[in-house]
Amino acid sequence: MTATPRHEHISLSVQSYTPVFWQDITRKSFMDYINSIHSLDSHTSKAFIELTKADTVANPSLYHSAAHPQNHASKSSLSGSLAGSLAGIPFGIKDNIAVHGFALTCGSKLLSEFRTPYTAHAVSALLDEGAIPIGKTNLDEFGMGSSTTQSAWGISHNPWDLERSAGGSSGGSAIAVAAGYVPFTLGSDTGGSVRMPASLCGVWGFKPSYGNVSRYGLVAYASSFDVIGIIANHPSWLTKVYTCIAIKHDSTLQDFKDASVLKNNHTLSQQHSASQTQNKQNTTQETKQKGTLNYKHTHFSRNCKIGVFKPTSGLDQAHVQAFDRAKTVFDSMNQHMSTLKTEPITIRAVEYSASVYYILCTAEASANLARFDGIRYGKRDAYTDTHQELIRVARSRGFGNEVILRILTGTFVLQSGFQDQYYLKAQELRRQITHELNTLFKDYDYILMPSFPRQAFCFDDTSMDSASQKIADAYSVLANISGIPAVSVPLGLYNGLPVGLQLMAPRFCDQQLLEFVEQLATSEGYHQLDGVDAISPIHTNFLEQMHSLDSTTHSTHDHQ
Repeated sequence: MTATPRHEHISLSVQSYTPVFWQDITRKSFMDYINSIHSLDSHTSKAFIELTKADTVANPSLYHSAAHPQNHASKSSLSGSLAGSLAGIPFGIKDNIAVHGFALTCGSKLLSEFRTPYTAHAVSALLDEGAIPIGKTNLDEFGMGSSTTQSAWGISHNPWDLERSAGGSSGGSAIAVAAGYVPFTLGSDTGGSVRMPASLCGVWGFKPSYGNVSRYGLVAYASSFDVIGIIANHPSWLTKVYTCIAIKHDSTLQDFKDASVLKNNHTLSQQHSASQTQNKQNTTQETKQKGTLNYKHTHFSRNCKIGVFKPTSGLDQAHVQAFDRAKTVFDSMNQHMSTLKTEPITIRAVEYSASVYYILCTAEASANLARFDGIRYGKRDAYTDTHQELIRVARSRGFGNEVILRILTGTFVLQSGFQDQYYLKAQELRRQITHELNTLFKDYDYILMPSFPRQAFCFDDTSMDSASQKIADAYSVLANISGIPAVSVPLGLYNGLPVGLQLMAPRFCDQQLLEFVEQLATSEGYHQLDGVDAISPIHTNFLEQMHSLDSTTHSTHDHQ
């Protein structure tokens, strides 16, 4: 595959951010739009595993299961009458999230023939608002990986340079946005799987607080870490989508079909947000009660304090410079805010966060993936002598090497004799990590740190083997270990490749964090960063295709 040159970039038209741009595409030439994605994507980045083969604008109820029959036919029609806050907006879904009518392969040969009979809660919420699912995006098998090279359906490529990784495990979802195919996608974030590829592809990636979005319809990898997240080309889309998929405080727990939904805490967060004072003199006294925790603010405040964690080693030059760029943006924002202060901080937990994460998540994975045995789920061999042989053959043929490695690791740390030494000790350290971050959030509104210490790496880079990628997850896994919200912020280009950092906020302060990054993205200093408004070469090619398609459509109408 020939690498796409990175030396020519154009600025992203504001059209690509607006709903009207996308509604025009889905109304006027939906299947031509889908075919354009297929013709370009299948020969370049390979973001999608499956694209819709039906006109979903004409058939809006196609991806609703019988469990969600409420008036979906009224959301869109061929006549162009669209309703809902996301009416006519196309989006992609990571292929470990269920959508009725699509396959659900999780990037694994074991599930190559499985089609889901129902739709995930988060996807249903978007369908209810008129959004249009156009396809399933590629991923590392069962979400286990950091490069989208562990998929049974092939490697996905970074749209900025096809010889480089897009990150993972939600690499396909990040590519689909960075290539300009859709304004947003859904992914899953177990240990940075939304934020890391978003950073490498130069887009925005948001991981909500654990318990604020239903996991119903998300295939479990590590149940106490998994969160459905959002990748978008602008933070305004993050806010729109999150508003749709987040739990509603007036709903019942049965509506979410997920025991991890923390309805009472979410309601408490909204009550405190409603009563938050805007008085500058009282700002430093504002607190938020979460059990025994007192957080500094409950929603976006024009008086805020950011703790900056800049590692002293391990960062490439692009990320060293990214911290300087972030300071420039904060200085620009400070001109329009009462007070915005930054202070350097230390986070001791980074030293052992990756170890804690991989012990716990592999332990959970070994249990969660037990169902994929060729009997309950998965392809089975035509004939085996015994029940045990059937399971062994199905799993050994169906699972990839990385999945097998993590199942074996998880089984090992849960064995009697090793459980105290590894699993229980990791659980105690998880509590300590959560406590350290909660303590920091008593003094700081946000924490700034890397989501990944390097830019997009080449596939043949021996310094970024599987073990090195796991070690580099030390920063992103903190948010999953503690259940807090975090967003990857693109900070322009360095040597022609995207670079970004992540912002984290206290648990359940999701809306506050999204409001802050929207302010950041509209600041004068942000748009002065080198390459921050550039788009990838694949995105450029796609816009040219769509422009050509639009010209052809107008020409046809003129002749008629």
